[in-house]
Amino acid sequence: MGVPFRIRQDARFDVVALGENSLDFVAVCGPGTPVVGKQRLEAFRLEPGGQMATAALACARLGLRTRYVGAFGVDEWAAHVRAPLDAANVEVCAPPLRSAPSSRLAVILVEPSGERRVFEHRPAALTLEAEDIAPEWIADARVLLVDATQPAAARRALDIAREAGTVTICDLDAPGPDTEAILSGVDVVVVPEALAHTLAGSTDTQRSLDALAVRAPQARLWIVTCGERGVVCRTAGGDVRQVSAPRVEVIDTTGAGDAFRAGLAAGLLRLGPLTDVDDVLRFANAVAALNCRAVGAQTGLPTFAEAAALASTRSATGAPPRDAR
Repeated sequence: MGVPFRIRQDARFDVVALGENSLDFVAVCGPGTPVVGKQRLEAFRLEPGGQMATAALACARLGLRTRYVGAFGVDEWAAHVRAPLDAANVEVCAPPLRSAPSSRLAVILVEPSGERRVFEHRPAALTLEAEDIAPEWIADARVLLVDATQPAAARRALDIAREAGTVTICDLDAPGPDTEAILSGVDVVVVPEALAHTLAGSTDTQRSLDALAVRAPQARLWIVTCGERGVVCRTAGGDVRQVSAPRVEVIDTTGAGDAFRAGLAAGLLRLGPLTDVDDVLRFANAVAALNCRAVGAQTGLPTFAEAAALASTRSATGAPPRDAR
């Protein structure tokens, strides 16, 4: 089955990503059990991150013309957060702030397995409102990516994109008061398995997909990401696809979901309208997997050639995802 919607050609940018950026304090834990509350660290690094800043950088690495829309703090960390975007020629649209907030920060504890726990501090003054979004920032794009950290701005951007014929993809990772509004405004719903189960009130992934389709009836694809088990996708025709993740050595899973969404956008835009949905998902899985090969949200982001090579190998077709019961 090919991509179930048309993607416009008449746009200056391939992708616009709207949402948060971050400075991540990444602590890589050593093996063993903590003693008296103390545990050795293998490494400690300051790394740029944030959902949409990472997705924007990933899109640029994949060869897409990319714009990022978001608010930066005015402290000493802001330049470090923005530097990778500027270096990758991502156009940055940063609306003026009403105050002078610090940067969004996250403390990330990476376990020896590569799994991580995130403790975040997001100053309220970094939240963009609907009136902060200039229509021209959004309308001149083929694909729009939004997270839920700037809900009013995201809803405004989705409205602009709909009028312009821009395909929209969401990045939701936790339930919130604006979850329904964002779900009802996107063409491609992407949520992690835990959130899908929470929204559906069920630990059955098939039922969770069906519940997502009810909540977002206008969408054409509903995707549940299942970590190392890959993804499960429901198409507009009701078909359910399971696409496994490739086998890689996992160092740090931080940013894997952001990389997946960038890979999804790149797959839709660069693999062609007749490409099977499974191949698009396989490519997105490869982008996410390769980003797990290094510490930090952005360090391991691959090129298009790297992701395409991994997606074409047998390692990209492992065991199908299982329902978490």
